[in-house]
Amino acid sequence: MGITKRRSRPAATIMRPSRSIFRGSWKKSRRGWRQSSNDRRDRRPEMNADTPNERNQPLAGSALGLPLNLRVIKARHDLVNPIGHILGFSEMLLEEAEEHGRAHLRPELDRIRQTAGQMMEQIDTALDAQKIQADPRDLPVLARRLCEQAAQIAAAAETLTRETRALKDEAFKSDLSRIAEAAFRTDELARTSLPSLSEPVVKETISLAGPSQALAAVQSAHSDTEPGSAAGKEGAILVVDDSEENRELLARRLSRLGYSVQTVDSGQRALDLVAAKPVDLILLDILMPGLDGIEVLERLKDNPFTRDIPVIMLSSADQIDTVVRCITLGADDFLPKPFNATLLMARIKSSLSKKRLRDQETAFLTRLRAERDISDSLLLNILPKPIAERLKQGEQNIADSFAEVTVLFSDFVGFSKLSAGIAPKMLVSRLNEIFSTFDQLCEQ
Repeated sequence: MGITKRRSRPAATIMRPSRSIFRGSWKKSRRGWRQSSNDRRDRRPEMNADTPNERNQPLAGSALGLPLNLRVIKARHDLVNPIGHILGFSEMLLEEAEEHGRAHLRPELDRIRQTAGQMMEQIDTALDAQKIQADPRDLPVLARRLCEQAAQIAAAAETLTRETRALKDEAFKSDLSRIAEAAFRTDELARTSLPSLSEPVVKETISLAGPSQALAAVQSAHSDTEPGSAAGKEGAILVVDDSEENRELLARRLSRLGYSVQTVDSGQRALDLVAAKPVDLILLDILMPGLDGIEVLERLKDNPFTRDIPVIMLSSADQIDTVVRCITLGADDFLPKPFNATLLMARIKSSLSKKRLRDQETAFLTRLRAERDISDSLLLNILPKPIAERLKQGEQNIADSFAEVTVLFSDFVGFSKLSAGIAPKMLVSRLNEIFSTFDQLCEQ
């Protein structure tokens, strides 16, 4: 069933926010940001009518023709990503505003964060395959609300852009432009992804529990970026996500906390990097082009050299069978997108703490085995092997019994004086001669 626009009801009209209000300020802030940030590549082109950009291109990975549950998963994945970027960047800007004495910016930043949170709640409530199959009429309402809220976020970002025009912090301005871009992206996705869910439903369900062709069908293609790194002492963390914004959000947060962070945009690159360089923790997205997160997790746990690396799965598809599948395969934790920053950091600290304990245990066992080998070697130097084996096994009777035996006790007169006057090597040689002579006499 298609979506019918009712022109007689103005309240149902979806108003698209104008991009012109940001065009000048975005160009200035983003141009300066590119020039001042040589270590970070921004592949997104300037926004103008003559230059194609991601918003003028058809959405990757069309969901038409897929079963309804997969179309819902794709729509949710597409919408959650930009809204998660709004939440993440607004939270970081709030922290920076607090640190640098910019309290006057907090109200608008709070408004952006709260609005993005409301959008996530609406998506969680409305984007349910069973609800949509029973009654798809709520989809136009959800689309209208998301577009209205995206316009509110764009307006708040525009206000902040004006207020920070004289600010020399280009990174702060750049994050504002990213929030506005994510708002426009959300607006476009609400108009394009949600209507497709009301198309005729294919009566087929495919589980997300594990890699499959159906899972690959709902994955979107994103641009590649070079792996990055930051110095840190708290631990080496690898972030695997096909979304550039997600990688940057996580890398910046973790770097500020003292972690060494590397990022890759595909599962294969993650496996290649782990094979070449050890890491302490992996944050792994599930829905990715090529090797998805579950396939990467399987390969990591099948490899004896990487199976002990803790892995935290991140995904906007929070179906219970996906969670169970990941935990069964050996994932240490699973967090839905957009993740709660405080909760994620707590899980990271917990996973790294457990890994350090495992590493200490492994090192202790290795040392224990080495010391035991030394002890066994020394034991064999003074006892016959059968007796040494019985002693190691805890047997009480460590020697064979004989019905008739003669015990000879002997003493070397002047041994203490002799041993003090000759070299240890010479002393051992003399004792060996004496003991060998005793053995020969006993055998006779």
